[in-house]
Amino acid sequence: MLSVALCTYNGAKYIREQFKSILNQTMKVDEIVVCDDGSADCTLQIIDAMASATDTTIRVYRNETTLGPARNFQKAINLCKGDIVFLSDQDDIWSSEKVAIIKDYFNKNPNIDTVFTNATLINEDGTALKKKLWDYCFDEEVKTLFDAGLAFDCFAYGNHATGATMAIRKQKLPNINYNPNFLHDHALAVLAASSDSLGYIEQCLISYRLHGKQVCGISKAAPITWYDLTHPMQEVTALPLQRDKKNCLEFNKIRVSTRKHLFGPIEILFMHKKYRRLYNRAYSVVMKMDIQASINHKLQHLSFKRHK
Repeated sequence: MLSVALCTYNGAKYIREQFKSILNQTMKVDEIVVCDDGSADCTLQIIDAMASATDTTIRVYRNETTLGPARNFQKAINLCKGDIVFLSDQDDIWSSEKVAIIKDYFNKNPNIDTVFTNATLINEDGTALKKKLWDYCFDEEVKTLFDAGLAFDCFAYGNHATGATMAIRKQKLPNINYNPNFLHDHALAVLAASSDSLGYIEQCLISYRLHGKQVCGISKAAPITWYDLTHPMQEVTALPLQRDKKNCLEFNKIRVSTRKHLFGPIEILFMHKKYRRLYNRAYSVVMKMDIQASINHKLQHLSFKRHK
């Protein structure tokens, strides 16, 4: 069974086009679960009219209080009954083969529980822009490290997967309850990356709309790469990693395996010289980043309730 978790909030301007793109897939979905976060426009009236004209199951839930995007998606995913759940924003447009391609990907990759894709960027009027979504969030440097087995390492510092492109295996997350301080897509990506079950599809399977009233959206700043790390404690730019990528890659494999558990005093002392050798004057900041990332990783796992 295939489900769509669609969250809406004052989306009347674009919801009709998005809804049509979901209903007109080459592989039909079985249900669309809509969670509306208190729309004051005619979003729900448009959905009701479209629901009456299709044989696809449409279930609409109106939130009594505003939940915000993270908790609203959490609610929508939990209400879905499908084995695979596709996340959907209200203002994008799906490629007609999106569902079929992602379903085929899951069939061929049984070890993957969460997948994200690239996207064409469009403006308010639907005109395609020159850059693609991954130019801003999953560039070649990040992808190289991801492919080298450092998915968790990449996502611990920031999110590189956009929720509007994501799909998950529901049986692996039958009841999601994560910390709403993490955006839903980042939380899902980190969870999957930590268990080596996060995958990606390079094709652009949606048109991702950029407009002034987005609740969440890609940064308008320059792309943040793995070599340009930003952390609440301190901003570190141009770390001396590029001078010796091979040694850096090997050492970061150790960092990943060690960080999956909280650092202990002995491990910190053991790693101290290696940090210093590889990162020079930035070693103390990188070590703080790893410790904080380890803590965040533990907190996220504690806040996800996994049921077998």
